[in-house]
Amino acid sequence: MSGMRPLEKLVTLTEALRAIDRASKPTDRTEEVPIWSAGGRVLAEDVKAGIAVPTFTKSAMDGYAVRSADVKSAGANNPAVLKITGKIFAGHVAKNVLKSGQCSEIATGGMLPDGADAVVKVEDTSANKRGSVSILLPVPKGENIIVAGSDIAKGARVASKGEFLYPGKVGAIAAIGVDSLRCYARPSVVVMPTGDEVIRPGEKLKPGQVYDVNTFTLKTAAQTFGAEVDVREIVDDSKESLIEAISFESADMIIFSGGSSVGEKDLIVDAVSELGDVIFHGVSIRPGKPTLLGKVGSSLVLGMPGHPTSCLSNAYIFLEPMITKIGRFPKQRRNTVVARLSAEAQLAEGRTTVLPVKLDGGKAVPVFKESSAITSMSNADGYVLVPPSGSRLRKGAAVTVTLF
Repeated sequence: MSGMRPLEKLVTLTEALRAIDRASKPTDRTEEVPIWSAGGRVLAEDVKAGIAVPTFTKSAMDGYAVRSADVKSAGANNPAVLKITGKIFAGHVAKNVLKSGQCSEIATGGMLPDGADAVVKVEDTSANKRGSVSILLPVPKGENIIVAGSDIAKGARVASKGEFLYPGKVGAIAAIGVDSLRCYARPSVVVMPTGDEVIRPGEKLKPGQVYDVNTFTLKTAAQTFGAEVDVREIVDDSKESLIEAISFESADMIIFSGGSSVGEKDLIVDAVSELGDVIFHGVSIRPGKPTLLGKVGSSLVLGMPGHPTSCLSNAYIFLEPMITKIGRFPKQRRNTVVARLSAEAQLAEGRTTVLPVKLDGGKAVPVFKESSAITSMSNADGYVLVPPSGSRLRKGAAVTVTLF
């Protein structure tokens, strides 16, 4: 036990989040992205319309294209009888020109023929024999039509640099015929597990070994937050191996799981110190105290606790805002609900407590077992952040649950 080194100075959760915000710099890297892959990306340039949308005036209804002056006196007892001169379907070019006393049968989306200035809905008509139709209601000029350029004017800015591409925005860009976009690159993240006792799922488990959990939770979380993630092989518990592994990377972020605590072999702090700067090591939070933030070259290094619950809860608290800022994504606003604790919960005195809970009929049921139990998170719907206070939170207390 002589090699154990306690964490000397813990930063508060607020201080850690501020340090993360200062260290995380929005990316300037850009790339061309096909529009079918652009959802969830951030634009790196303005997009302007080279065409009007729609490019032609069209019908908003199934019915008859008419000259409004021909039907201004129409009524059920005094219908306007018009000669049908053709049928216009969506996707077809209207070649006929309407003259007074004429109309064209038209489908929704069909091009309005020259001479027409309104559409009568089919339900406001009565079909006659010999190629004519009775119009039973008057329609004003412009009724039931969609004017060319009424959605997007030619030359208009459809999307702006820095905008997040939600589905509706992607649709507007598709409407002007653009098939690729200049977007900011997603944050690049490398996940690097450590530990002589850790092996990959699928391998045969030997005495003293455990299956790698954190690589999979971290990769899933980072991808969900918007990053491009690569996974490396498990790194041996030696400073030399850690230094070599870090030295080969140039990603925006390098994430270690394990190796950031106080044990004799927890050497990430030494490796980062030798290669760059340690910004903080140790946060006044439970679970998740042995967390490290450093910088090596242009890469941020995040040392996560090895215990699965600590590691994953830290991903929501620390990793998400880092990826959000680096990727220029909108700040995440996770849904919250207020519920009452179903049972008394133990707290970490003097530290912020992250309390995983399951929601059950308006109750927040604490599900935390211990930091090493992944089911503390897999059985949870969200978590409660409890500021430093006493040693317990009473049953029935109202708490704000941040949902996953």
